[in-house]
Amino acid sequence: MTTAAAVLSRLDPPLWIVTSGSIDEPAGLVATFVTQASLDRENPRFLVGLAKPHHTCQTIVKCNSLVLHLLEDSERELIFRFASRHGFDDVNRDKFHGLSIKPSQHGVPRLVDAMSALECHLVKTYETPDRFLFLVEADAAFDSGSTQQPLNWSRYAATAAPAVLQLLGTLLREDTIRDNKMIANAP
Repeated sequence: MTTAAAVLSRLDPPLWIVTSGSIDEPAGLVATFVTQASLDRENPRFLVGLAKPHHTCQTIVKCNSLVLHLLEDSERELIFRFASRHGFDDVNRDKFHGLSIKPSQHGVPRLVDAMSALECHLVKTYETPDRFLFLVEADAAFDSGSTQQPLNWSRYAATAAPAVLQLLGTLLREDTIRDNKMIANAP
């Protein structure tokens, strides 16, 4: 019998960086998932899934806006930067150190050098035991004109240093244990 893991291994969605907050107090992380949630190309909506314990989730709820970023292969360092640092203190600010950022129309930091970016406002927030699901609508779009496909996990993992993959694997296992406890303790 096929396992769910085997089926999931067939998927290779792009890696998205989500930012929120302000230029002075930025927040950001690599999303669990981002998926298109409407057929409307003029006012597209997306569903963004993020783990509850992350500072960025609370920041999104507070400012009602976020920016979704797609990266090209040359920007791969940002995945490790935004996936490996957690927290509610100044460590979050370090994610943005040295990056070129501009405020979105909502004041949220946008990574200027990202391959593509969507500035979004929050439409509705849903909660599961372990995730916030943010339904957002795009208000503005930016694209570098790159002809590359957005960076996805398989291309990232194929060239990442073994130590980087080991650390990300450890963080993923820790997050999975935490998520499973949250699910098990849900009413």
